[in-house]
Amino acid sequence: MKNLYEKRIDRAKLALASLGEICTRPQFGGYGVLAGGVMFGLFLQGELYLRATAHIEAEFLQQGMTRLRYLRRGLPLTLNYYRVTEALWADETQLQALAALAVESARREGSEKQGDTRLKALPNIGLNLEGQLLQAGIGNPAELKAQGAKACYLKLDTEKTPLSIRVLFALEGAITGYHEAALPPERREELRSWYESIHPAAKK
Repeated sequence: MKNLYEKRIDRAKLALASLGEICTRPQFGGYGVLAGGVMFGLFLQGELYLRATAHIEAEFLQQGMTRLRYLRRGLPLTLNYYRVTEALWADETQLQALAALAVESARREGSEKQGDTRLKALPNIGLNLEGQLLQAGIGNPAELKAQGAKACYLKLDTEKTPLSIRVLFALEGAITGYHEAALPPERREELRSWYESIHPAAKK
């Protein structure tokens, strides 16, 4: 018998079929939800979350949706995804409308700049780091920005391949438009503190 998680994935595919072919792929220990190749949602711990950009975040908050917070290596992370409530599951018309907003907003964000579809176009991202990100399932600048520097760093940093703090700075700079050496001091120190919390041996 299917569990609630599987039932909701099937239900979402049916409810959101009007957006195009809905498919899923492994992401963050759950499943990313895509329409026409655009990742607009995330299934995690049995819940569906819709991706929000700055253009539509207020709309999601008005619907009583809460931002995704979860633990990775025992540390809390926050992503720009908002949980679909039980009320929205019961109102498929509204769910379809919000999902359509998420798809269109994600698509628009990904194509804001002509020629900016490759990660290498961002500051600090060379061919090597671009390759690592692609292998980790982060395929374009929009996905990098949606997931954030910390979450992307954790996907790259493994026991087999430990990474330096410069990679974390590079990812943050790529997202915010700074060269890694020119990050604002307060943000740099916040990232350093976080890095040392997952790599205690790095503390001076």
